[in-house]
Amino acid sequence: MKKRIHPAKDDKILADWNGLMIAALAKGAGHLTGLSLLMLPAKQQILILNYMRGQDHRLYHRYREGECSVRAFLDDHAFFAWGLIELYEATF
Repeated sequence: MKKRIHPAKDDKILADWNGLMIAALAKGAGHLTGLSLLMLPAKQQILILNYMRGQDHRLYHRYREGECSVRAFLDDHAFFAWGLIELYEATF
């Protein structure tokens, strides 16, 4: 029997944080020369491109429960672009 009330879960996906994660994982996989390690950042890049763009093909900041909202800020674009560059360089 659980007596404790669990805190709310924050399950939103943010473009800027995922861009940083893509960059870090791609850079690490490039140094470790493991193509299997590149699968996670590649999948995350596809998720952002497929689900975090609106009908107008603009990048959005937040995705949660099938809905993207809040148009992307400068850091969203910058960190996601950095992640894409690192992923490209790791697979060059």
